[in-house]
Amino acid sequence: MAIHDIVSEIDAEILRLQHVRSLLIGTNPVAKPKLGRPAGVKSTPKVEAKRTLSADARAKIAAAQKLRWAQFKKAAKKAVSKKAVTKKSSKAPKKTVATAVAATS
Repeated sequence: MAIHDIVSEIDAEILRLQHVRSLLIGTNPVAKPKLGRPAGVKSTPKVEAKRTLSADARAKIAAAQKLRWAQFKKAAKKAVSKKAVTKKSSKAPKKTVATAVAATS
């Protein structure tokens, strides 16, 4: 064996022993992980498949939305008509601060 081969085997054994030591201790001082993406690795963008609705599904959704809007408009119309009825039914004028002050003067 050549001296170069013996030295390389000794270096390999030293690295193995350091690795075992670091595993036993719980730290790995030999190989610190680098942050970020490794050099030369390119990420590929993920392309998600488009989800399409059938014509029947779109029709059902449209019908449900129209029903919701009809209920909303009906409730709003009832609220407006109730306000109009309550305003017409109160015939006595409301006293304000200005009329109260004028009455006492």
